[in-house]
Amino acid sequence: MGEFQRSSKRCGFQQLRPELQNAIRAHIRKRRLLLHEVEIVGCCETLSERRKKSGFFGSFGGAHLLQYVGIVVHPTFLIWAAGHTREKSLPLADVVVSLARLRNVRVREYESRLVEDSGIEVFGFLEDVPQQVSAYIPLDAGAEAQQFLELLLSTANRSIL
Repeated sequence: MGEFQRSSKRCGFQQLRPELQNAIRAHIRKRRLLLHEVEIVGCCETLSERRKKSGFFGSFGGAHLLQYVGIVVHPTFLIWAAGHTREKSLPLADVVVSLARLRNVRVREYESRLVEDSGIEVFGFLEDVPQQVSAYIPLDAGAEAQQFLELLLSTANRSIL
């Protein structure tokens, strides 16, 4: 069993948490990208909650924390924004946006023999990062997340043709 309980849902851009939408819009404006919401191919939002550890050391786990990640697939770009909060009803803090041109990255399903988890692995050049990086974007293992992953992979493959 993985360290996090995750739930992912496909949605429209307007259904992402408002803090994620606003951060993505601000990032696009700041970068002066010609990216319009009507061109978005798909979106997904993942909520990750750290599982409570059992036993003596479980009491040292720190504060309860929820992380939300909004993922946007565009024919040219992959954009994701992540922020955290202590309660679902509270606003997200420290929202960070990452953006990659699909032609500059390799996107694949995350696989690890050491950690039981699921998601997306992105490797290559992100905007504003001068060297290649590897990034992990969390998804649950459910049907909606798998459909979203397939959509992302097919869009990414079309962008490099």
